[in-house]
Amino acid sequence: MIAGLVWVLLGVVFIIVEIFTVTFASLWFAFSAFIVAICIFFFPELAKIIRIQFALWAVFSFVSMFFWFKIYSPMREIERKNRGLKSGALIGERGVIVRIPRGDTSGTIRFHLPICGDTDWECWIEDDDINIGDNVKVIGVENKTLVVSLIKK
Repeated sequence: MIAGLVWVLLGVVFIIVEIFTVTFASLWFAFSAFIVAICIFFFPELAKIIRIQFALWAVFSFVSMFFWFKIYSPMREIERKNRGLKSGALIGERGVIVRIPRGDTSGTIRFHLPICGDTDWECWIEDDDINIGDNVKVIGVENKTLVVSLIKK
């Protein structure tokens, strides 16, 4: 019973650490500590085997952090980018062409600061006389791709 309380206390400590760091790493350590405490509650014989407790904590920590950083977070970035396209938040923004579209391949515009989580966005060029390094302005969105036009000097 004491071992379960120790894991709960450890989980609370990790949550306090997370409040000050906001990295989401400590959150998953806390989650894993609570899972180990629950396992000890349902399987009291685990309270005597510290190595298995730490192994469970390590496995739960690894799996939850892997899920968060490799699967869920990238999906959120894609969702954030799509939300920016749908809302028209990028129309009027200015950037620089870093890749010119060729055939069916879109080009790339780079903004000076990240917009909706990214600095590089796919684009189609309205004007034919645009070169790499030219300053352009977003004038529309078509099929999740920005439409840009040359900024006249």
